[in-house]
Order: sequence, then C-alpha cells, then structure tokens
Amino acid sequence: MKELKPLWLAWVGEEMPPIEQVWRLYLRRFTIDHWYRFLKQRLHWTVPKLSTPKQCERWSDLMPLERIVC
Repeated sequence: MKELKPLWLAWVGEEMPPIEQVWRLYLRRFTIDHWYRFLKQRLHWTVPKLSTPKQCERWSDLMPLERIVC
C-alpha cells in the first residue's frame, strides 16, 4: 500500500471556503496540469523566444497546423 504524505494547501482570498470545496478544486488541477503539459510538449512552448502577445498568439495558431501538415 502506498504511504500517504501530508498535503499542504494554501488559500489566498477573503474567506476560506469549506474544505469539501477546496478538495474539489484541488482535484481539478490535474486537468489544468495536463493542459500545460500539452502546451509545453506539443506546441513547443519551451522553444520560441516570443516577446509580444501577438507573437504568442500566432505561435499558438501555427503549431497545431504543423502537426496536421507534417
């Protein structure tokens, strides 16, 4: 059986929500983590040196097309 480790959570806001709500929000983070991993690996976000929002937008538009064409 896997050993359970303590889980440290932080909340920034005026009022702490109920722990049941915090737990549900924490579980959602996996969906977000997978999206960022996809952005970094598949869209090659670690490769370009972009300096403007327009360049970032263009890169995001072009990289999925590259996967279709190649």
